[in-house]
Amino acid sequence: MCPHSPEEACNCRKPSPKFILDAIEKYNINPSKSYMLGDKQSDVESGINAGINAFLIDKEHNIEYWTKKILNIEI
Repeated sequence: MCPHSPEEACNCRKPSPKFILDAIEKYNINPSKSYMLGDKQSDVESGINAGINAFLIDKEHNIEYWTKKILNIEI
């Protein structure tokens, strides 16, 4: 979580991919095989900025929908 306010213009506040890129490096994560599910557009943008497949969770496309879609389970 970024501790800064939007006015501080830091490099870790979403849609910056800083925290995602840090985790990719620390845990040797393959971005092309990873997914970002978020409930805000800035979550999606952060994932995209990190090179990760990113999807917005909303009323129509909830986490169950995206999980089944990602795992290629019939919906």
